Amino acid sequence: MAKTAIILGAAVWKNGASPALMRRVLKGAELYRVGRISRIIVTGGLGKYPPTEASIMHRVLIANGVPDDAITIEDKATSTYENFALSKLLTNAKEITIVTDWYHIPRSWLVARHHGFRPDFACPSGRGANPGTQVRAAVREAIAIPYYLLKYWR
Repeated sequence: MAKTAIILGAAVWKNGASPALMRRVLKGAELYRVGRISRIIVTGGLGKYPPTEASIMHRVLIANGVPDDAITIEDKATSTYENFALSKLLTNAKEITIVTDWYHIPRSWLVARHHGFRPDFACPSGRGANPGTQVRAAVREAIAIPYYLLKYWR
């Protein structure tokens, strides 16, 4: 059954989308093309550099054949918690596919479940990704999980 995907944003750099952002959005476009999903929510607000993560993802999805009416834009979130809190307001779907990188799965799962979603995951290939960046991201996530538990689940 086709369903809704939520593509989680990643950094926008001075010169455009970060590799993580591009990996995620291209994975979302692939899922749409093969019929695994029928709706996409792109979520991510304004970081250090414009434009918003969601606006870049929207443009990339359109350029990769996803019709505009299949895409919902959430362009205010600046954290994983906000990604799901704000996306929840835009869909009635409970069973969702989360598109994010492998290292982000545990925290994304916790936050999605907290907001009532029943997620599965689709991760882009990490092929070509900087190994040092991947390790740093995994360490960051290991720290972020207890932080989120303390901050949001008191």
